[in-house]
Amino acid sequence: AAVVTFLTALVVNTVRISTALRMRQVHLETGWFNRNQLHRFEGIFIYFGFLLLSYVLSERMRIGDASSSETASTLTVKTSGERPTSTLFRRAGFPLLIYYATTLGLPLAISVYRAGTLTAEFWEHSLFVLITPLLLILPLATFRCYRIHRARRNA
Repeated sequence: AAVVTFLTALVVNTVRISTALRMRQVHLETGWFNRNQLHRFEGIFIYFGFLLLSYVLSERMRIGDASSSETASTLTVKTSGERPTSTLFRRAGFPLLIYYATTLGLPLAISVYRAGTLTAEFWEHSLFVLITPLLLILPLATFRCYRIHRARRNA
């Protein structure tokens, strides 16, 4: 697990750095975001995206291991009646909670310890951190709902 974690961190940081370097060469800027905000958005998108992807993959591996045992059939029966969107948001909630705790909770805890360290830049960063992961989850939820609706209609 430690080797996989290290290699995953190496891949994620490589993607993050290479993407940031590429964005710097392109001189990408929009009317909504300046260069620093785009850099922040890209970082949040990559880090949270990889966190969500690794969580989904580990859950699939765990469920795959559990389905081979006899006790897994009871787990499947219990969750089969759940709505797909609630399941997706519940599954995405755990990595989202970890991401928020790391990117917002730790700086807030440090600011309590060191009075007066919260700046306007931190609050702008917090807004990006709160909204960007939700923007990543929303299309996934929409796609999943569409797929399930289509499958039910065709059945």
